This record gives sequence, C-alpha cells and structure tokens, in this order.
Amino acid sequence: MKQARRNNLWPALLLWALLLTACREATVYTDYRDLPAEGWRAADTLQFSVDSIAAPGTYVLHLGLRTSSAHPYPYRSITLAMQRTGSGLPAAGRCDTITMALATPGGDISGRGVSTYEYVQPADTFHLPAGGHCHLRIYHLMRRTPLPGVINVGVELERME
Repeated sequence: MKQARRNNLWPALLLWALLLTACREATVYTDYRDLPAEGWRAADTLQFSVDSIAAPGTYVLHLGLRTSSAHPYPYRSITLAMQRTGSGLPAAGRCDTITMALATPGGDISGRGVSTYEYVQPADTFHLPAGGHCHLRIYHLMRRTPLPGVINVGVELERME
C-alpha cells in the first residue's frame, strides 16, 4: 500500500516542479545567430538588439555558444569581443574581452549536451531603465579564420529578482 502511494506521489511532484519553473519570467530576451558551416570568419560580426525593456531593474547578460561533435572545435577555449551600446547603459560603447572555457585541461568537453554542446556564462551585469534598449556586437579574437566547430552564438538577458 505504501509503495502504491509513493508511486502516485511522483507525478504530482513532477507537475508541481514544472509549474514552478514555467512561471519564472526572469529571461526577457534570448537570441542565437547561426554561423556558416565552413566556419566563423573573424570579420563576421554578430549583432543583437534588445528593444524596449518593459521593467527597470538590474539585468544579467549571458553569452551562449554551441559547438558540434560533427565538426569538432579544435581548441580548449575561445576568446570573444563584445561591444555594447544603448540607452541607459553605463560605459556604453565599451568593448569587453570574454574567454570561455570549452574543455578541461585534459581535453574533456565541458559543455552540456550529447552531439551539440552548449556553453553559457555570465558576461555582464547592469541596470536598465524602463524603455531602455541595448545593441550588442560579438566577434571572435582567435587567430584561425575561418574558425571551425562553432555552430551558433547567442545572448540571454535575465532580470535579477
């Protein structure tokens, strides 16, 4: 009898957990740009525009990158430049250099996934006013061009609670 009651409890707990995560509306912007199959050229600058923030607050900008096992990325890390401009941004127009670790020193992939590996890391935190917007430009700073193995790059903007 206790076993039957426990088995009936799991679906209810799972539904409750899904409802809690589904109601979270902290992410206000997510966008990824696909890269050419032949590789990411140094001159290929990816542009993202976040239009009109509804609520003022502190936001965390996450940088995302995906690689594929079909076309392996040849290095353990990647260095990117990210330039941001927009209304209400402190130090607008500044260019940050971001290094993302994609593998351990032993060569083990550190991303999430099976055949497509995803890497997401915080890139910046800033305050945006209501109605504020920002524009981001991202390009790689690696010597090899085209840079193989990166299939897309994206940004996520999340409001801190």
